[in-house]
Amino acid sequence: MAHETLVAAWRECQGCEAAILEELRAALVLLHSYILIKPLVRLGDHKGAARMLLRVCGSAEAFPCHIAPILTTAVVECSRAGLTASAYDCAAMLMRPEHKDAINPAYRRQIEGIVRKRNWGEDPEEDQVACVFCSAAGSCSKLSCLHCDKPIPFCLATGKRMSLGDWAECPACKCPANGQPFAHMLAAQPQCPLCGAEVSESDIIRR
Repeated sequence: MAHETLVAAWRECQGCEAAILEELRAALVLLHSYILIKPLVRLGDHKGAARMLLRVCGSAEAFPCHIAPILTTAVVECSRAGLTASAYDCAAMLMRPEHKDAINPAYRRQIEGIVRKRNWGEDPEEDQVACVFCSAAGSCSKLSCLHCDKPIPFCLATGKRMSLGDWAECPACKCPANGQPFAHMLAAQPQCPLCGAEVSESDIIRR
């Protein structure tokens, strides 16, 4: 319900002053990133799910009743995606006194083992995607450009940056998506993950 409300508010406020629009956008990006985790995991996109989980973990206080499950899933998906340093960071957060008792017993041994090892090196660098405004390259999950400082549109299917070379839109909500991953997601479930409308691959609007 919160997701639907944010989507509706964000679309209605497109003409509002920048501060209001950016506040709504930030809330929508965070909640939509949370919503995307399950479908990305089902599609086998563990790297994409891990990046969305790390974004959510950065604002975990927004989900006070789900912090332990979110961190646990982040450990699992980061490990699957080869993001071992991030897996360690999330595991270490889970072992804090305020979260330790809430760890799912099925994952406790894995989490404790990750924390005991400690030295996991560094995560591999993210794929780089050009800013749609100034063409400066940046990490695909970072939605603001460090060069021109503009907020970059996000893909409704992946939560990552939009790419000019694969720009598409949902025919129902007209929100942007990178065409290839959007088609892949619709092949598994013909429903826009942002607005919930029934959409097929052939309905995608290509730009």
